[in-house]
Amino acid sequence: MSRINIDDLPFEAFEGAEPGEAADGVPQPVGHSTHRAADRLVSVDEIHLSAAQALTMIRSLSHRDATLHDEIVDQCLILNEIQHDDTPVGDEEPQAAADEFRRRREAELGPAYLAAHPGRFDRVRALWSIGSERRLAEMDGNPMELLSAAFTGPNDEIETTIAERLAFELPEPLRDAEPGDVVGPVAHAGAFLTGVVLGRADASADERTLAAAGRVAFTEWLAERRATASIEWHRS
Repeated sequence: MSRINIDDLPFEAFEGAEPGEAADGVPQPVGHSTHRAADRLVSVDEIHLSAAQALTMIRSLSHRDATLHDEIVDQCLILNEIQHDDTPVGDEEPQAAADEFRRRREAELGPAYLAAHPGRFDRVRALWSIGSERRLAEMDGNPMELLSAAFTGPNDEIETTIAERLAFELPEPLRDAEPGDVVGPVAHAGAFLTGVVLGRADASADERTLAAAGRVAFTEWLAERRATASIEWHRS
């Protein structure tokens, strides 16, 4: 079994890091000394990450809808799992190993998550507008009014979308609506939303849907791990 411990990795494994100090004054690795406790940025369970390692890690983060702190912690949680995983992961660099672990775990979690939450992965066609409460109230959820708003040119008050998406990808107020249901105006994302579901098909276990279910399941698994992990930031 191959295991990875950040503190035991040679600094050459962190591609792009050069000895010395960067022009902006951010410390860079100098041999193995930067892996000592004095240079630690964060400890997550058994993984201890230095500032230089975090800088290298940031270059390859997904920049998804999460704070930078959470993304760094998530990567450390994944490295913890790799360290205790019974499945060999090879000798690739930490980021490649983390990516492979994510892909494998998503594939493992996807089928069961889809079976447990099929409605979240229905294919839904919907039309919705986001804008001021006053303007949306004037439309009264009329699909023709919503469509008209999409084609009347620039409008600072309203943004209209017509799309087919998996249910969980829709704006939250529309996710559980049935065909013909009119939603809103309701508060949403700092504005107001009104919309109508045009069609809804039951989820199918195809490749795209299973991949989406795996991503959602993995995100929830990470959130659960983050909630129970020992996390200590060593510098502000």
